[in-house]
Amino acid sequence: MNLSGGSGLTRLKKDRMYVVEWRDHYSTAGWQSKSDTLLSKDFILKTVGFYVTKSKRYIHLAMTDGEQAYSNIMSILRNNIISITRIGEE
Repeated sequence: MNLSGGSGLTRLKKDRMYVVEWRDHYSTAGWQSKSDTLLSKDFILKTVGFYVTKSKRYIHLAMTDGEQAYSNIMSILRNNIISITRIGEE
């Protein structure tokens, strides 16, 4: 399942592992314009993790899924997501 552009975020399932391809936030979390940063081009990154939850602005992936807790949680801006693919899909 490829959820291109982040439009399929409602179909993400908790505790499943995904690869998220996203545009780098220019190390400013999107608070500064591109012209205000030292970077002049987009950097496309891929992050692998267990889907935990989403908020209005972010999705949250955990690098470690324990029996009772997650650790190493990363937040990715939803509007910077290019694609999301579930690992192990048939």
